[in-house]
Amino acid sequence: MGNEIAQMVESCEECQRYRPQQQQEPLQSDPPASRPFESVSADLFEYRGRHFLVIVDRYSGWPIVHHHDKVPKAAQVIKVFKTIIRDHGIPNKIRSDGGRQFASREFQDFCQDYDIVSVASSAHYPQSNGHAEAAVKAMKLL
Repeated sequence: MGNEIAQMVESCEECQRYRPQQQQEPLQSDPPASRPFESVSADLFEYRGRHFLVIVDRYSGWPIVHHHDKVPKAAQVIKVFKTIIRDHGIPNKIRSDGGRQFASREFQDFCQDYDIVSVASSAHYPQSNGHAEAAVKAMKLL
């Protein structure tokens, strides 16, 4: 029955005229990185009750995974990034899903202090943060 209703609405000229039009967000893509750790993707995920932060170098695809006992707060995410900066240098850009840790004032201030551009992936296109999403998938297979 749902298919019949959808077909009726699709074929109804007046329905289409007054149908709310939502513009889909454009897919955001970055130019390729030119050196290791110039640009990174980050994502938080839970697997079997354990919480993880994965950060992926967009140049090489190299993942760095940190385990947390509970959902990490912005301060814990920043601490991990400071370790990465110490070991690999300051990235120019961090792409994330825009979760609360990455959207927090604390994280935004950290990025500003290090002159890092923080970019949230397109809400309707999780593939725009595909490096991190692929790493999450790979980590769950281990």
